[in-house]
Amino acid sequence: MQRRIVSASCAVALIAVVIGWFGVQARADDDPKPQDPARWLLFAVDDESSTERTIAAYLKEKDDVQGSFRLFPGDEEDVYVTYSLSPDDAPTIEAMVDTTVSNRTDAGIVIERRIYLRAAHVLPDELKTAEARSRILELSNTYMRTKWAPGRIYIDTDGDIALETSINIPAADVPIHVEMVRDHLLRMMNGWGDFYGMLDAEFDLP
Repeated sequence: MQRRIVSASCAVALIAVVIGWFGVQARADDDPKPQDPARWLLFAVDDESSTERTIAAYLKEKDDVQGSFRLFPGDEEDVYVTYSLSPDDAPTIEAMVDTTVSNRTDAGIVIERRIYLRAAHVLPDELKTAEARSRILELSNTYMRTKWAPGRIYIDTDGDIALETSINIPAADVPIHVEMVRDHLLRMMNGWGDFYGMLDAEFDLP
């Protein structure tokens, strides 16, 4: 699934700078034992909309950030939520949080659910040549040999840079805590900052 995140100007900023969000994180983590941890568990059997709304509610409560809920064009039931990720010294990217079913029983009962995080950065035309593409892919290989987050950095079908991470809820009776989603959004933001620095060093970006 490669769905382009649209209308970057519409999303509400997740964080202005890396330090800002981590400052909030430090205060929120002063109490390591929340009063009701079960409230923030994500189950495979939860439907897509409720899963995404739980994620959004957690980020709003913990970091006081508001996501932007949207519908995929042509599908009035497929909801996703976006956040703006703004690391230091790198352009802001829009991160999409979407969920899909990743496994069902023969009877059609959902037993696994995938939480899909994706962001894209539109490259200028001069970086969409065959020669530039080869250099960018080599940078991606270099990055991924030493880093594990985000899960993938690649050039998408539009010739732009995409960042992607998938988190799987592995069984009906094995939930995950929504903090895992928040953690991967932070890691995606920081990873984009590191990778953009590599791009800048390679291409001397303006």
